[in-house]
This record gives sequence, structure tokens and C-alpha cells, in this order.
Amino acid sequence: MGISAYYRKKSLDQFAMDASRMSLHMGEPGDDGDEEVFGDGYQRQAVRFAEATEAGVEVGHEVEFRDMPAGNPSHLAYWDEAGRILWSGVIPVITGRHDDIPKALGRGDTLGFPKGRLEVGFV
Repeated sequence: MGISAYYRKKSLDQFAMDASRMSLHMGEPGDDGDEEVFGDGYQRQAVRFAEATEAGVEVGHEVEFRDMPAGNPSHLAYWDEAGRILWSGVIPVITGRHDDIPKALGRGDTLGFPKGRLEVGFV
């Protein structure tokens, strides 16, 4: 059977309560936040999640990283208030503002993720 629908939702509800910040990384962050983007106006962004289902939980608002340094972040991570990574993974498609065209970021660009675009779940 594997993990039950009840426990998947319960686990995702707990994740949604604990995750408070999102970061971008130039490579796999690991458990320590390696290769986090830095410089210019980059900073971790606050996140709030919508209600979980047994399939997943999505960020319930738009997330914008403004005044980014030049580069091409490939991963993201969610952190708790104590500064521990709870989940990390590959960004499925890098979007420049609200389009779906993969792109490298120029210095000063904004990287935006529309509401509902980012989801964490079980596969």
C-alpha cells in the first residue's frame, strides 16, 4: 500500500506550517543550503502555503525575487524559521516574470513565480 492518503496530507500540512522562506540556488543545495544565490538585491522570500491535499501543497501567493544578480539558478529550497532546509529540488522551468520561456537572469532582473506555480508533493 505504501503511505496512506491520510498520512500524505498530514505530512504536507506539517510542512506547510513549518516552511517559512524560499531560496534559489545555482546547484543542489544539499542539507546546508550550498550554492545559494547571493549579491545585488537577492534575499530569501517569505512563503505561505495553501491548504494541502493528499497530492500536494502549493504556495498560495506570488513569489518574486527582485534585483537578482546575473546567473541561472537551477534549484530552490524551503526553510523553517530556525534556518533548516525542509525540502529542495530542481526548478522545473525558470520563468522570467510570468512567461514560460526558460532564460538566464541578467543583473537586476526579477524572477517571479505566479500563485499556484510552486508545489511540493509526493510522487
